[in-house]
Amino acid sequence: MKLYNLKETIKNTGVSRATIYRFYDENPILWEETKIKTKKRLIPEAHLNLIAKNNIYADSLSMKKDIEQQRRLIDLLSDINTIQYRLYQMKWDWFGTIAFKLDRTKQYCYHEMAQTFSHLLDLYGKEIDLRIFFTVEPFTNRGGYHIHFILRVGEALLTKAVLSDIEKFYEGNRVEFREYDKYKAGLFYVTKNGLKGEDWDIFGNNLSKA
Repeated sequence: MKLYNLKETIKNTGVSRATIYRFYDENPILWEETKIKTKKRLIPEAHLNLIAKNNIYADSLSMKKDIEQQRRLIDLLSDINTIQYRLYQMKWDWFGTIAFKLDRTKQYCYHEMAQTFSHLLDLYGKEIDLRIFFTVEPFTNRGGYHIHFILRVGEALLTKAVLSDIEKFYEGNRVEFREYDKYKAGLFYVTKNGLKGEDWDIFGNNLSKA
C-alpha cells in the first residue's frame, strides 16, 4: 500500500490542509488507517479519492453512511429494552475521541476516563450535572486502545471550559470533539461493538434527570 505525506496528499487531491483534517474529523475510522513513520502522518493511497473535492466516491460514501445510520436508528428504536435505547433518550452534547500517543491497555484507558470524571467534579462540583458514556476499543492498525465517548454538561455556560479541561488532561494525545447529533453516528459508533464488561461505563448516570 502506497503512502503519502501531507504535502503530497495536498498536491494529489487539490484540497487544503484544513480540508484533509476535516475529512478525518468526519471519518475517525479512516483516521485510524493512517500511519506514523519518522514522526510524520502518512495517508494511504486509497483515501485520496475520498478526500478530493467534488469526488463521486466521497459523495457515495457519505450517502452510504447516512443510510446505515438511519437503519441503526430504526433498529435501536424498535427495542425499548436495550441500554442503547435508554442512552438514546438521554440528552447529550458532544461526541469525542481520545487516541493515545503510546500504546495503552484497555485497563489504562478505563482508569483514565474514571480519573477524568473525578477531575472535572473536583473542578466544578456536582452542580455541573456532568454525564459521560464511553467505550474502550483496540486500534485496527496499531497496538493499544483508544476511547470513544459522548458527553453531557448540564450547566451549558461551563461547556467550553469542560472541553478545554479534557484536552489539557490528555495533553500530548489526540483529542477530538464534535457536536452531538442524535441523527448521526455518535451513540451508534460508541456502542457498535456491543456493551460488554469493563469495555464501557457511564459516569454521572443520574437517570432520573436524563
